[in-house]
Amino acid sequence: MFERFADYMWYLLNAPFKKIKKSLNQWYILCKVLGRRSDYVKEAFLKARDETMLATCSDVMLVEYGKERGLSRYENEDIENFRKRVALYPESCRLGGTNRGIIVAVKSLGYTEVSVIPAREADGTDDAWAEFYVMITMEEEVHPIGFDILCKEVRRKKEVGAKDNYMFITKAKEPASITAGGIMAVVIYTQLQED
Repeated sequence: MFERFADYMWYLLNAPFKKIKKSLNQWYILCKVLGRRSDYVKEAFLKARDETMLATCSDVMLVEYGKERGLSRYENEDIENFRKRVALYPESCRLGGTNRGIIVAVKSLGYTEVSVIPAREADGTDDAWAEFYVMITMEEEVHPIGFDILCKEVRRKKEVGAKDNYMFITKAKEPASITAGGIMAVVIYTQLQED
């Protein structure tokens, strides 16, 4: 109904105070000054409220929240991925050393469909008892973050003695391979259906 607090204060005044035209009325001038200050304070409180939440804070404040948690933005990392990673940091720390912790850490990097399976289930052999596969299913070949960063985050959250392997399942026309730091990731392609 009222866009500014000054209009609301003027509305609340009794009729005898409003008999003089607004440009000369000292009550209107008082309402205008107090209303302007009240509007400014209200905007400042709303901005402060937004800055205290990870979902709505500005990019500058997000960097500060990351520093509090010991996180920095990776090169070419999308700001929304960084926001998600900062928000999921306490959860991934709490679940560190578990498969669920690895999944949360990988999802915080921007991947959506992630699962962790023991290597003996993936390969069918009992020799790789301390190995596991991080299986990532993607709709397209675009990775939200670099492969070396993915490896680094998984190694922070995995069990100490376990060896990490990676399997990407994606829909594409032609196969390609991903390597980083001497690690080869298995890439499985499903052929796209022609409509």
